[in-house]
Amino acid sequence: MVSRYTFPNDRDRDFPPMVQLTINNVCQLDCFHCPQQEYARSGFNDGSRMSLELFRKVVEEMQGHPYSALRIFARGEPLLHPEVVEMVRITKQEARLPIVSVITNGIKLRGEVAEKFIRHGLDIVEVSLDALTEEAYLKVRPYAGHAARGPSSPFRSIVKNILDYIALRDRLNPACKVVVSIIDQPLVSHEVDAFIQKWEKLVDRVLRRRLHSFQGRVQGIPLTRERHPCRVLWSRFNVHSNGDVPLCYNDWKNEEILGNLNDPATTVVGLWHHPVYERYREMHRHSVFPGICAGCCDWTGADWENPYEKVFVDLLPKAGEDTA
Repeated sequence: MVSRYTFPNDRDRDFPPMVQLTINNVCQLDCFHCPQQEYARSGFNDGSRMSLELFRKVVEEMQGHPYSALRIFARGEPLLHPEVVEMVRITKQEARLPIVSVITNGIKLRGEVAEKFIRHGLDIVEVSLDALTEEAYLKVRPYAGHAARGPSSPFRSIVKNILDYIALRDRLNPACKVVVSIIDQPLVSHEVDAFIQKWEKLVDRVLRRRLHSFQGRVQGIPLTRERHPCRVLWSRFNVHSNGDVPLCYNDWKNEEILGNLNDPATTVVGLWHHPVYERYREMHRHSVFPGICAGCCDWTGADWENPYEKVFVDLLPKAGEDTA
């Protein structure tokens, strides 16, 4: 358990290579593979929505670290935030961050939102589609609340939104990339290969994701015997909509909060070097998994060989510059 499990370079040691933002805590869907609705009803969700002031603070600090990627997603559907278009404009037109991505369920990826994402220069939009057919989609991504009882789904509308976005992108700003993803889970396993074959002809990248347990909330996750350190401790920095910075985005009960970025004296770089971060990294390197990591099943998805950041390098030439 030596040097392999550490920062690959001094740049990543100094500042997180990826900053992940939750900008709100609501979603229209109640997905089989996600505890969002459980979280939304719990006492751990304060119902907050990220302010533009807090968003600007994070983005302005990232300006000094141009190889850090901004990823907008996590505990809610980002396109439900009323200022998500303005947030994208700030990142690309004002701050000129080189790597910005938004992960969405695709329901609202249309009209003015889609057009302005493209015109503002959003680098990557990833749609979590998760099914090839409407029948399978209904099983894994039903509507939340009362609508979940009906037979309807947004599947066809989302597919149309993706295709319309591609056509608009091709016309207005071909540099913007489109990614679709599917989680390889039992309810859709029979469709995964066909999903990839279909969409890889249409979009810039298709992702086949592992099924996460989200701290045991989703069952049936196969584990390998020998556990390795979780790469996210060296690669991801998480910010909740209320400014809290958790050690892990999977900490749905907010058990290990390092600080809050609404505090004027608190910074991303300061919390990246927080003693708790350092302690967890050191213990992981010695095959000791403390606190919130003790019962985790999702370290298997923290891939050291083929990390998610490679998507940026593959799709965005500037993301791969100066990688020493």
